[in-house]
Amino acid sequence: MKIKISLLVITLIALSLALLPAEETKPSPAKSLQIDYSVGLNFNHSRVSVLVGDNNLVNTLNYSYLALELDVGISDYLILGVVAGFNSNHLKDPVDFYNLPLSLRVNEEKFNSMVMGLRAKSEFLSWKDFSFAASGEFLYFKKYEKKLPIQLPVVSGEAIVKNSFTQIGLELWVQYDGFSYFTIFAGPQLNFLDGKLKASETIEELEGEEELSYKQENDIGIAAGARFEVGSHFDVNLKVNLISKTSLSIEVFYIF
Repeated sequence: MKIKISLLVITLIALSLALLPAEETKPSPAKSLQIDYSVGLNFNHSRVSVLVGDNNLVNTLNYSYLALELDVGISDYLILGVVAGFNSNHLKDPVDFYNLPLSLRVNEEKFNSMVMGLRAKSEFLSWKDFSFAASGEFLYFKKYEKKLPIQLPVVSGEAIVKNSFTQIGLELWVQYDGFSYFTIFAGPQLNFLDGKLKASETIEELEGEEELSYKQENDIGIAAGARFEVGSHFDVNLKVNLISKTSLSIEVFYIF
């Protein structure tokens, strides 16, 4: 049925165009596709409340990253970006593994590894000095391995702990573009963070492995910030996130 209706609409439009006077049916010149490139440096520090393990124990994941970002802008409507850099993260409270050969407690160990991901942004609607934009990102914080020595009165061994997590963020902004050199924006945000802590333990001839999953406690939050134009080639972006996570992001971009 939908196909029949679509064909009927196309037919009516074609007939209407055919009946228009010749001077009104001149095709308008096609708009050329405009491609812009920009490269930037992104610093982010975040604190997220997470639930760890089957018992959903509340903990706090702190992480910071410094990354390079390459963006491609398509006709001022869509921006696609690739992100890669380094991150440092740790859980605020100790995490316990109970099912290894011997119980193991991880005390605020810092994990340093790589972060990589994709970003997209689109300004899809404008009205007077206001515009509406949506953005999304996927970040993968690579698994990092840390070795912890085990010293006991009779025997010794080693534990290896690995941590990795992913983050998916979705934001909808209302922007005010009425100022000359900067834009302010605010709106709701969704943030989904999931991770895994894996531990393996070797004590003499005894070996064991255990895995603990963790996930973000609150998914819904708000985002607000400002974008400053510095000269004709630089943009500086400042953004804060609250409720779902507490974070500060500073970005400096050079636009070719």
